[in-house]
Amino acid sequence: MKERSASRVPSVQNVVMLAGLLSVALTGSMGHAPAPASDTLAQRFQSGKVAESVQVDALQVIWTLQRQFSRWLLSRPGAIPDIATAVDRYHDGFRDIRAGERILPDTQRPAYEASIREWNAKGLPPALADQLAALPYLEPCADIIELARERKLRPTDVAKVHFRLGDALRVPWLQQQIDALAVEGRWHAVARGALREELGAQQRILVAQVLSMPGANADAKVKHWLGRDDASLRFTLSMLNELSAQKTLDYPTASVAVQRLSQLASRG
Repeated sequence: MKERSASRVPSVQNVVMLAGLLSVALTGSMGHAPAPASDTLAQRFQSGKVAESVQVDALQVIWTLQRQFSRWLLSRPGAIPDIATAVDRYHDGFRDIRAGERILPDTQRPAYEASIREWNAKGLPPALADQLAALPYLEPCADIIELARERKLRPTDVAKVHFRLGDALRVPWLQQQIDALAVEGRWHAVARGALREELGAQQRILVAQVLSMPGANADAKVKHWLGRDDASLRFTLSMLNELSAQKTLDYPTASVAVQRLSQLASRG
């Protein structure tokens, strides 16, 4: 038992380091190609061009992505990949999704563009403001990249389906509600984390189903999937619309919503 625990420590350290490397690379502080001088987040921090409060805000966004990717790596089946293997596997997909055109549906773009303006107002140049505004949308990218590899598709094409389907099923709203759940002790934290992971797992299954639908693009595939004569789908959409009218959810209600998506996914 001690041997197994000891061997796990370097792997966990590798996960945290890898997640950090990807997060930093995506903000322009490190990557396969050198960034222009004085145009990376780290360089601006070091030069004093960014207020300390803004640095804290930016690091919080980076840390959130790093934490999410670390959790994903630790919960995925199989051995934890070494750093070089995982960077090769995920880095380009993360980068392409972040830089892709029309990845988000029109309904989610106002919030994204508002975030860019907020970072601009805090003194960051347009390129860095865009990078930081994009980071919260990259949390599901590991699942998207794995699904793209399975289907031999471009990660950007899978990402478009992911975000459009999530929008139709009110997944962004449900994620926000789960993140806002009060944590009073360790087991509340565990429950909240489990709900978030289960929501992500069910969305991946549903995205895989939508990818099999006819249609020339993501919008057409999602429209075809939503237009099916399926009583379970209609009930799920009605339930989620009703729940979204509430200001907040508690643990039992959030759990029911996630379970409903699980039931929908299991029907195929």
